[in-house]
Amino acid sequence: MARVPDPAARSEGMDERDRPPDEAPRETWIREHGLAFPVVAAGGHKTGWFCDQRENRRSVGALARGRSVLDLFCNTGGFALHAARAGARTVRAVDLDEKALARAQRAGEANQLAVDWVHADAFDELRAAAGAPESERPELVVVDPHKLIANRAQMEAGRKKYLDLFTLALAATRAGGLVAAFSCSGALELEAFLGLIFLSARRAERGVRLLTIMEAGPDHPQRPDWPRSRYLKGALLALDR
Repeated sequence: MARVPDPAARSEGMDERDRPPDEAPRETWIREHGLAFPVVAAGGHKTGWFCDQRENRRSVGALARGRSVLDLFCNTGGFALHAARAGARTVRAVDLDEKALARAQRAGEANQLAVDWVHADAFDELRAAAGAPESERPELVVVDPHKLIANRAQMEAGRKKYLDLFTLALAATRAGGLVAAFSCSGALELEAFLGLIFLSARRAERGVRLLTIMEAGPDHPQRPDWPRSRYLKGALLALDR
């Protein structure tokens, strides 16, 4: 199954006759590091499954043991289910896409893992968590939003959204906890992304340490002459106690 979005077809100068025929999206089950997920290829965001986050889901999930976890923009539940399997005390996974959330719930059932699946806006969820007593706040927060900056024209508005989102995430996390924050906006370079992270920490009045920088898996190679090939970037942060 193949899908060529109209903007990509125009950019490549594809003739209508060269484009693959439309097919009804169909669901198939895949396995990632031993976990099963239902995927609708070419029927959801991008390919229907964010393969580039494969290694990050496993490494962040491994840190969840014994912690309460909040997974925002959870889509089909990749981070949430890796965290649950690793022994998280509780996992709450949030998304506004009802269809993706329904597939995530089915994945949880198929893998026999307990996750609280929530249909809600991530900003609202973070505001509620930030207003809760310190002892009730999550100890590991994953923030993996959709692309907030599609092009240079959206840079300023997108930067403000990232800044607000990361500030809320840091404010909502329990002292001594962890935050895994991501951006898949190719127009936002790594240095600018890290600058937003540290500015967010100042706004949230949180002391943080950068533990590691996360990027796309090795099957998503980067070209030194094309900065946007380094589109996926993440920061794992430890909050001071």
